[in-house]
Amino acid sequence: MDPPLFIRVKRKNQTFCFLCNASDTVLSLKQKIKNAVAQHSQDANVQLQLIHPDGPTVLDDEDKLVEYEIKDNSVLHVAFGIADNEFETVDVQSTDLQDN
Repeated sequence: MDPPLFIRVKRKNQTFCFLCNASDTVLSLKQKIKNAVAQHSQDANVQLQLIHPDGPTVLDDEDKLVEYEIKDNSVLHVAFGIADNEFETVDVQSTDLQDN
């Protein structure tokens, strides 16, 4: 079995940290994010987009993390839904882009 991946997920002034497996789906990571957000928010029904900083590419729910070459200590960005099919703007700082 592969060792777990430590993944940081950034949103504005927040950073969430998760342990995942390369074979986990994007949807499973989104669920972990929703669970973390629900602890601090009344809105447990949040819509999420995960964005890979190298693209930026919106990650598809059914895909596995390994398909996006997400490695240990990767940084992803999350955008919360603000309306139907509309999401926050993601501000990817150049310091967030890393070679992993």
